Amino acid sequence: MKKIMIGGAMFVLIAQYAQASGSDESLSKGLIGAEVGGMHIDAKNDLGISFDDTYSAGAIKIGAENDSWRFLAQYNIIENGHDNGVKVSNDLYTVHLDYLVTSWRKGEWSTMPFIGVNGGYLSYHYGSSKENGFAGGAEAGMILSKKSFEMEVGIRYLDTNVNLVDSLTSVYVGFNFKVDSE
Repeated sequence: MKKIMIGGAMFVLIAQYAQASGSDESLSKGLIGAEVGGMHIDAKNDLGISFDDTYSAGAIKIGAENDSWRFLAQYNIIENGHDNGVKVSNDLYTVHLDYLVTSWRKGEWSTMPFIGVNGGYLSYHYGSSKENGFAGGAEAGMILSKKSFEMEVGIRYLDTNVNLVDSLTSVYVGFNFKVDSE
Protein backbone atom coordinates (compact mmCIF):
# COMPACT_ATOMS: atom_id res chain seq x y z
CA MET A 1 0.00 0.00 0.00
CA LYS A 2 2.85 2.38 0.89
CA LYS A 3 4.46 1.79 -2.53
CA ILE A 4 1.22 2.66 -4.32
CA MET A 5 0.83 5.86 -2.28
CA ILE A 6 4.41 6.96 -2.96
CA GLY A 7 4.07 6.18 -6.69
CA GLY A 8 0.79 8.12 -6.82
CA ALA A 9 2.34 11.11 -5.06
CA MET A 10 5.23 11.14 -7.55
CA PHE A 11 2.78 11.05 -10.46
CA VAL A 12 0.81 13.97 -9.00
CA LEU A 13 4.05 15.98 -8.62
CA ILE A 14 4.91 15.40 -12.26
CA ALA A 15 1.43 16.36 -13.44
CA GLN A 16 1.44 19.54 -11.35
CA TYR A 17 4.89 20.55 -12.62
CA ALA A 18 3.85 19.95 -16.23
CA GLN A 19 0.67 22.04 -15.84
CA ALA A 20 2.38 24.81 -13.86
CA SER A 21 4.97 25.35 -16.57
CA GLY A 22 3.29 28.16 -18.48
CA SER A 23 6.30 29.26 -20.50
CA ASP A 24 6.75 28.75 -24.22
CA GLU A 25 8.76 25.69 -23.31
CA SER A 26 6.05 23.84 -21.37
CA LEU A 27 6.71 20.15 -20.92
CA SER A 28 5.58 18.86 -24.29
CA LYS A 29 6.67 15.23 -24.26
CA GLY A 30 5.80 12.51 -21.80
CA LEU A 31 8.41 9.85 -21.07
CA ILE A 32 8.27 6.26 -19.95
CA GLY A 33 11.44 4.26 -19.59
CA ALA A 34 13.70 1.80 -17.85
CA GLU A 35 17.35 1.57 -16.88
CA VAL A 36 19.87 -1.07 -15.81
CA GLY A 37 23.26 -0.77 -14.16
CA GLY A 38 25.11 -1.16 -10.93
CA MET A 39 24.54 0.48 -7.55
CA HIS A 40 27.34 0.88 -5.02
CA ILE A 41 26.09 1.12 -1.43
CA ASP A 42 28.22 2.38 1.47
CA ALA A 43 26.50 1.00 4.57
CA LYS A 44 26.88 -0.38 8.10
CA ASN A 45 25.74 -3.67 9.55
CA ASP A 46 23.86 -4.19 12.85
CA LEU A 47 27.14 -3.86 14.79
CA GLY A 48 28.01 -0.53 13.18
CA ILE A 49 30.79 -2.04 11.08
CA SER A 50 31.09 -0.29 7.72
CA PHE A 51 30.93 -2.27 4.51
CA ASP A 52 30.36 -1.47 0.89
CA ASP A 53 29.08 -3.58 -1.93
CA THR A 54 27.89 -3.22 -5.50
CA TYR A 55 24.54 -4.65 -6.56
CA SER A 56 22.78 -5.05 -9.89
CA ALA A 57 20.09 -2.42 -10.18
CA GLY A 58 17.36 -1.32 -12.51
CA ALA A 59 14.54 1.19 -12.56
CA ILE A 60 11.26 2.05 -14.18
CA LYS A 61 10.43 5.71 -14.69
CA ILE A 62 7.79 8.10 -15.97
CA GLY A 63 8.05 11.81 -16.57
CA ALA A 64 7.96 14.73 -18.96
CA GLU A 65 10.48 16.87 -20.81
CA ASN A 66 10.94 19.87 -23.08
CA ASP A 67 14.01 21.24 -24.87
CA SER A 68 15.66 22.41 -21.61
CA TRP A 69 14.28 20.36 -18.70
CA ARG A 70 12.99 16.97 -17.75
CA PHE A 71 11.20 15.76 -14.64
CA LEU A 72 11.05 12.05 -13.73
CA ALA A 73 9.59 9.82 -11.04
CA GLN A 74 11.42 6.55 -10.63
CA TYR A 75 11.18 3.25 -8.74
CA ASN A 76 14.61 1.67 -8.35
CA ILE A 77 14.88 -2.11 -8.25
CA ILE A 78 18.03 -3.09 -6.35
CA GLU A 79 19.20 -6.70 -6.29
CA ASN A 80 18.87 -8.36 -2.91
CA GLY A 81 22.29 -9.32 -1.60
CA HIS A 82 24.02 -10.84 1.38
CA ASP A 83 26.69 -9.58 3.77
CA ASN A 84 28.31 -12.57 5.48
CA GLY A 85 25.10 -14.57 5.09
CA VAL A 86 22.77 -11.76 6.23
CA LYS A 87 20.09 -10.72 3.72
CA VAL A 88 20.32 -7.11 2.49
CA SER A 89 17.47 -5.51 0.48
CA ASN A 90 16.48 -1.99 -0.56
CA ASP A 91 13.53 -0.07 -1.95
CA LEU A 92 14.24 3.38 -3.42
CA TYR A 93 11.67 5.83 -4.82
CA THR A 94 13.05 9.02 -6.36
CA VAL A 95 12.13 12.15 -8.31
CA HIS A 96 14.59 13.83 -10.66
CA LEU A 97 14.87 17.31 -12.16
CA ASP A 98 17.44 17.49 -14.95
CA TYR A 99 18.70 20.46 -16.96
CA LEU A 100 19.49 19.56 -20.58
CA VAL A 101 22.66 21.61 -21.02
CA THR A 102 22.71 21.85 -24.81
CA SER A 103 21.83 19.82 -27.88
CA TRP A 104 23.87 18.78 -30.90
CA ARG A 105 22.09 17.45 -33.98
CA LYS A 106 23.44 15.05 -36.58
CA GLY A 107 20.73 13.96 -39.00
CA GLU A 108 17.77 12.54 -37.05
CA TRP A 109 19.75 12.11 -33.80
CA SER A 110 20.37 14.66 -31.03
CA THR A 111 22.99 14.40 -28.29
CA MET A 112 22.18 16.15 -24.99
CA PRO A 113 24.34 16.24 -21.86
CA PHE A 114 22.39 16.76 -18.64
CA ILE A 115 22.99 17.64 -15.00
CA GLY A 116 20.38 17.40 -12.28
CA VAL A 117 19.24 16.82 -8.75
CA ASN A 118 17.36 13.90 -7.28
CA GLY A 119 15.70 12.99 -4.03
CA GLY A 120 13.46 10.37 -2.59
CA TYR A 121 12.59 7.74 -0.02
CA LEU A 122 14.84 4.79 0.91
CA SER A 123 13.80 1.66 2.77
CA TYR A 124 16.86 -0.38 3.78
CA HIS A 125 16.69 -3.90 5.25
CA TYR A 126 19.72 -5.57 6.85
CA GLY A 127 18.76 -8.92 8.33
CA SER A 128 16.07 -8.17 10.90
CA SER A 129 16.87 -4.42 10.95
CA LYS A 130 14.80 -2.07 8.83
CA GLU A 131 15.38 1.65 8.44
CA ASN A 132 13.59 4.24 6.34
CA GLY A 133 14.64 7.72 5.43
CA PHE A 134 15.37 10.22 2.73
CA ALA A 135 18.08 10.29 0.09
CA GLY A 136 19.14 13.13 -2.17
CA GLY A 137 21.95 14.09 -4.45
CA ALA A 138 23.14 14.93 -7.94
CA GLU A 139 23.34 13.25 -11.32
CA ALA A 140 24.88 13.78 -14.74
CA GLY A 141 24.87 11.99 -18.05
CA MET A 142 24.35 12.02 -21.79
CA ILE A 143 21.18 11.40 -23.81
CA LEU A 144 21.15 10.22 -27.44
CA SER A 145 17.70 11.05 -28.80
CA LYS A 146 15.69 10.31 -31.93
CA LYS A 147 12.11 11.43 -32.57
CA SER A 148 10.33 9.12 -30.08
CA PHE A 149 13.20 7.17 -28.51
CA GLU A 150 16.10 8.01 -26.16
CA MET A 151 19.13 6.12 -24.91
CA GLU A 152 21.02 7.54 -21.95
CA VAL A 153 24.05 6.82 -19.80
CA GLY A 154 24.64 8.45 -16.48
CA ILE A 155 25.96 8.48 -12.96
CA ARG A 156 23.88 9.29 -9.89
CA TYR A 157 24.94 9.96 -6.28
CA LEU A 158 22.60 10.04 -3.27
CA ASP A 159 23.46 10.86 0.33
CA THR A 160 21.02 9.50 2.94
CA ASN A 161 19.80 10.19 6.47
CA VAL A 162 19.34 6.45 7.08
CA ASN A 163 21.64 5.43 9.95
CA LEU A 164 22.79 2.21 8.31
CA VAL A 165 23.38 3.71 4.82
CA ASP A 166 25.87 6.50 4.13
CA SER A 167 25.46 6.86 0.37
CA LEU A 168 24.38 5.23 -2.88
CA THR A 169 26.12 5.65 -6.25
CA SER A 170 24.79 4.20 -9.48
CA VAL A 171 26.06 4.00 -13.03
CA TYR A 172 23.38 3.12 -15.56
CA VAL A 173 22.21 2.79 -19.15
CA GLY A 174 18.60 3.77 -19.83
CA PHE A 175 16.00 3.66 -22.59
CA ASN A 176 13.03 6.07 -22.77
CA PHE A 177 10.05 6.29 -25.09
CA LYS A 178 8.57 9.74 -25.74
CA VAL A 179 4.85 10.39 -25.95
CA ASP A 180 3.69 13.66 -27.54
CA SER A 181 1.19 15.61 -25.46
CA GLU A 182 0.51 18.21 -28.16
